[in-house]
Amino acid sequence: DDLFGTINFLYHKQVIPKKINSLLNTIRIYGNLGLHYEPHEISKISLQDAKLIGMMSASIVEWYITSDTPVEKY
Repeated sequence: DDLFGTINFLYHKQVIPKKINSLLNTIRIYGNLGLHYEPHEISKISLQDAKLIGMMSASIVEWYITSDTPVEKY
């Protein structure tokens, strides 16, 4: 599957909570913007966006470290 499918699979199997699902999908969307960057366009991702992505990533890591959910079995 693709990343979207994997994130939704984990959410529907109740491996990740709704907040983490939303954070992962938001980061995925920003990743798509970066992946499909056109050199002649002004960057679609600003420094403020990058900081936000970093904060979202930190929230995901914090959840993972403190969670009792065994994600690795999926």
